Parts: sequence; C-alpha cells; structure tokens
Amino acid sequence: MLQKSKTLAIRILEVMSNRPAPNDFRGSLSGGSLDVALEHHRAVVVLVDQNLYGSAITLLRPTYEACITALWCIYVATDHELNEFAEGRYKLDPQKVINRLKQKDDGEYTKVLQRLHNQSWETLHGYIHSRNLAIQRRNAEGFIGSNYDPQEVEEALNFANVMALIAVMELPGLTQDFEFEAKVEELVSAHVAKQA
Repeated sequence: MLQKSKTLAIRILEVMSNRPAPNDFRGSLSGGSLDVALEHHRAVVVLVDQNLYGSAITLLRPTYEACITALWCIYVATDHELNEFAEGRYKLDPQKVINRLKQKDDGEYTKVLQRLHNQSWETLHGYIHSRNLAIQRRNAEGFIGSNYDPQEVEEALNFANVMALIAVMELPGLTQDFEFEAKVEELVSAHVAKQA
C-alpha cells in the first residue's frame, strides 16, 4: 500500500504541474483547501515511509477537513459565508457540511462522505487530541514507542489516498481545463484499477 500511495502522490503532482489556478474568490478558497489536502496526503506518505505512524495518522483529520472545506466552498457556501470564512469568522462543522451537500445532491458521493465521517470522525478526533488510541499505540510489551498494527497503517494510507483522490477530482472543475480533467480521470482510473 505504501508504494501505491507514493505512486499516487507522484502522479498527482505530475498531473497538476503547470495547471492554471482558479481566478475567482470561491475557486481560490476551494483550490487552496484542496491543495492543503493534497499536501497532507504527501506528508502522510512521507511519515509512514519513515515509520512515524502516529504523526501520519494525526494528519488524517486535517486532510479530511480540508476536503470537506473545499466541497463546502464549491457546492454549498453562500457568498456571505465565504466572506465570513475568509475573515476567520465562520467555523465549519463537517457533519453540517455533509448534510447540506446531501440536500443539494444525495448521490453516491455524499453517501461515501457520510460513511467516512461516521466510521472515522471520533477516531480522527482522538488522534489529534492524543486520546486513548493515540496513547495506546505508544505502548508495547517491554517498551514505549510506536506500536501500530500494519493493517492500521494500511487503513490510514487508504484513507489518505481517498482524500487525495477526492481533492484531485475536484480541481479540474475549478479551472475549466478539459485536458486537466482528462488527465485526472486517467489517473483516478489507473489508481482504482490497481486496487482491484
């Protein structure tokens, strides 16, 4: 899974190289949020490669939140809310964003987001605030240190990859770059095919 995650991160960087940036306020906020998610994805991959699993898992929540913020900016935020957010006066609640997305389009995409939220929010919250799971993973028989099950690390990489795929799939719509969109579709199809 680590090699697939590295490949995905590299391919995303290649596809994004020299692409135009969004040129409006909504697009800039959305694009910035998506870029945060993609940078966190790369950081998760680097941290896992260096066996820094706790730090990698801790980055999953901000990666998720960056994706949620971007989707909110793109699909449901009003201009007033965007201005409030840009000035630091609007705090997002991921569940409320998902609810608003579902009101707009309750398709498979929102069902996936809801499932991810339901399955992971409390765990992600616990890691970022050093709660029980984060602490328990630091204690092994006979030593204190990183003690993560390989399956848990693989699940973390998979989660980060899903967030990176969501982020990269949303970017072309902000730029109206059809070549970019085709390259992203090719990248996503290739990654999904390797997972099968």
